[in-house]
Amino acid sequence: MTVKEIAKLAGKSTRTIQRWVEETRRQNVIIRRQNGATKQYETNFILEDTIAIIRAGGNETLANLLLDNAKQSSLTQRDRELIAINEKLNSIMTAIETKPEVKQSLLPAPPKSDRARLNEVVRDYARGLKIKHNIAWGMLYREIHFRMGKNVTVLAKNRNLSTIDYLEQQGLINITLSIALEIFEEGQSETN
Repeated sequence: MTVKEIAKLAGKSTRTIQRWVEETRRQNVIIRRQNGATKQYETNFILEDTIAIIRAGGNETLANLLLDNAKQSSLTQRDRELIAINEKLNSIMTAIETKPEVKQSLLPAPPKSDRARLNEVVRDYARGLKIKHNIAWGMLYREIHFRMGKNVTVLAKNRNLSTIDYLEQQGLINITLSIALEIFEEGQSETN
């Protein structure tokens, strides 16, 4: 745009626009010209410089409108679709950041503890064979006694703990889970 065109667009005099150009130069903004005009008011500024000049005059709104208009006119339909998607994603991200319940719902569920997994394995086995759960637990504790040489039921009773609490306290839940998976999967495959 030329100085005259900027003046007409901004509703200012050409002298005012020339002052804005000088202000822009003082702010160390490099002004590039598209043609080699000899008179300053004939200079054809590129879009970025035109926007910088208008901003130097304090008219942010006009500069932003000019920038938005330039973006809209140079965008393809696909670009506009991508911008719309990006704006929608930004609004979703804002909603997520401001609402903790939305943020929490997007997080993965916490993993099961080894104790919960052990309980699940034993209950599934008991349900599959249609036996009482305490019988399945007794089979597991007996297998631990044979393999590790520890009667965990008696050891737990001596400490006034449940057997599962004793196993957890002693750090034996992983080993117990491994044994349960081995014997109960074996037992289920033999009955099928």
